[in-house]
Amino acid sequence: MNTTEIVSKAIKAERLKVLNDTAKYYNSSKRNLATNETTCKYYPQHKNTEGCAIGRLISKKLAKALDLRNFSVNVDSVFRLLPTKLKKLGQPFLSDLQSLHDSESYWDDKGLTDLGKEKVKHMKVVYCK
Repeated sequence: MNTTEIVSKAIKAERLKVLNDTAKYYNSSKRNLATNETTCKYYPQHKNTEGCAIGRLISKKLAKALDLRNFSVNVDSVFRLLPTKLKKLGQPFLSDLQSLHDSESYWDDKGLTDLGKEKVKHMKVVYCK
């Protein structure tokens, strides 16, 4: 087994860990606490949440800085500012993770809706297998 395969497996395992943690953490009310009006923010907007899906994975200082840019992680200038550990997970994965968090149709008071569960299942196939 070469080093590339080991890294690839490690990255896939980390993606799975982050995805499962995100799916477990949020429900519709906690997800809404990560927003400020209609815009999701990296930095927590309320004391009862850790921020958006990406915001939970970065320092509070960086989260505040990214909020000033007001762009999604799918924008290269934002992605480049992320810690190396997160960048290794890949911009497409992080964009989909944020999309999972942002979409109201994926969440209800108990957590993931059926549509949200399908999105997570799809992400596992695409990014974690």
